[in-house]
Amino acid sequence: MNGIKKSKKIVIPQLLCALLLLSGFSACSSVTKDQCLKGDWSALGLEDGQNGHPSSRLETHNKACSEYHVTVDENAYAQARRVGLNKYCTRQNGLREGIKGNTYWHVCPSKLEAAFLNQYSLGKKLFG
Repeated sequence: MNGIKKSKKIVIPQLLCALLLLSGFSACSSVTKDQCLKGDWSALGLEDGQNGHPSSRLETHNKACSEYHVTVDENAYAQARRVGLNKYCTRQNGLREGIKGNTYWHVCPSKLEAAFLNQYSLGKKLFG
């Protein structure tokens, strides 16, 4: 090669955020101050469900919003998250998540989980 070294692209901000979260810092919050103050817990629950986040994420949101003296509406969040999970837990999405190599957090309702996992496992085989 002509003496030019190609460098690998390192995703420092995401890595730093993950390390800070693991260390207990809240610099990389699950929600922003604006989201806390707006309080659209249905929209947040729907988004978390559609992304397959575990139910423990609600505790993370509560902790983040407590800095602003805001409490999450747990019922609105949970109802919307269930709707989101119905969109996440499809056969097609199972395959897509498996191919991407994403972690499955065992969030799918039992009536949807078998079909999701079947395709997720197939996707993992294709990925790995």
